Amino acid sequence: TGLTDALAYLFNQYHVKPDAAVNGQIDRAGLSPVFERELARLVTTLADAAQLASRAIADLSAEEVSLLTQQPQRYLYPDGLTFNFLTAPTHTQTKLLAIAQKIDFTMMYTAAALVTSAVDDFISNLPNGSGPGQYFQDGKSREGFLLDIPTPLGSIILAGPGKDIHMRTGALIVDLGGNDTYHSRGIVEPPGLVPVSVIVDLEGNDVHGSKGDRAVQGFGNLSVGLLVDRQGDDRYQAGDMAQGCGLYGVGILADYEGNDHYEMGVMGQGFGLFGVGVLLDRRGSDRYTVTGLGQGAATTMAAGILCDADGSDRYLADRNRRRGQLPPDDWSHAQGVGLSVRSPDWGRQASLYGGIGFLSDG
Repeated sequence: TGLTDALAYLFNQYHVKPDAAVNGQIDRAGLSPVFERELARLVTTLADAAQLASRAIADLSAEEVSLLTQQPQRYLYPDGLTFNFLTAPTHTQTKLLAIAQKIDFTMMYTAAALVTSAVDDFISNLPNGSGPGQYFQDGKSREGFLLDIPTPLGSIILAGPGKDIHMRTGALIVDLGGNDTYHSRGIVEPPGLVPVSVIVDLEGNDVHGSKGDRAVQGFGNLSVGLLVDRQGDDRYQAGDMAQGCGLYGVGILADYEGNDHYEMGVMGQGFGLFGVGVLLDRRGSDRYTVTGLGQGAATTMAAGILCDADGSDRYLADRNRRRGQLPPDDWSHAQGVGLSVRSPDWGRQASLYGGIGFLSDG
């Protein structure tokens, strides 16, 4: 099926019809039949995965959704600033645990499996020709934003092989190449909770985000968030909760090739809390810097994984970057760590078990 059929399928999930202008956008893009077919398959699978991710949290009330999304770090930072994993009461964590147990994690993880498999297929089935013209019917490369289609799930954006600046996030961004810049704090469309969000950048030396960005670059919060960069020497910059971070959901950052630099604050680079967070780097000599709570770390009902398959790499957990603020001064909780919280009044308050943190360097 073509992209028109895939979009009709997506819109039908929400009982609405696509705008008539959508077909004109697709025609003007002039995509090759092979590339359009693969893009259509990806869109169709995202529609199915979004339905599963939404159903996974269907038992949560609006108030509970707000509690888990407005301050998703609350489990480890009840006051928003301090992580006292052995010295604070656990009333807040016990309340959040009861809410999290209403999530159908099997359904959420099935949605994530659908998305990751679809992206793997999309990348592996792309045309094997040379140059960016392979994506177009007439063999002539086009630059700029070729598709920008609003859908009930979020915008679907296709950018050409030029140097693009991405200011928005939504359901799907596919960038065909070029040295691109992603402003991770851009406008989210539609506003509110997006059940599935995917970015696929095929090549180029890209810059993802800035040091003040939070909840970005493969971040899933009651959702599935995936960022895949196939090729190039890339730089990933963020604040907290980023770069493969799953909080009550699944967050994955996968970089296939290049000498990359990852830098962020806490809770990332493979961090999970009631979910799964993964950072996968397949090839290249890479640098990882995190303040704490990352590089393969997880807490209750979660797994956090950093897997670097090849290259001469450097891992730094630098707790001095924000001494006295978020992590305890004498702890990093990084590089393969399972952790949780326990009240000093453990005889009368619940202790909560930790998760599985895993760091693998090939």
